[in-house]
Amino acid sequence: MGFACASLLSEYPYSGDTSVRFRQRIVGAVAGSLAFLALYMVMPASLCPLLGPLGGLCLGFCTDYRYKTAMNCFGALSLGTGLYGLTGAVLLRITDTLLGVLFGLVFAAVFHRLAAVRLLARAREE
Repeated sequence: MGFACASLLSEYPYSGDTSVRFRQRIVGAVAGSLAFLALYMVMPASLCPLLGPLGGLCLGFCTDYRYKTAMNCFGALSLGTGLYGLTGAVLLRITDTLLGVLFGLVFAAVFHRLAAVRLLARAREE
């Protein structure tokens, strides 16, 4: 959740609109998790440990944020599958990403309302 939130807020000061990155993070996490699930189910068990490094390799070739998010799921799910099982890891990844970006979106809205608007109003008064 923390990485999802931090990733969403990493562009906040430079871009006042976090909703685009919010949607891209969710789409990337769902697509990456479902792709990992599909590949894990069709690959022989002996090759499944290679999905994490494969995702890392593909991550290096990605230029768009949503594709980076999708490829990043492969490494996280490779580790998570050993701890929570395949279905548990996929559900946890999607749920944690959704909760993290929702928190980040609310935080950005509240921060913008409380800090940025008040500071700008005070500066204009002076």
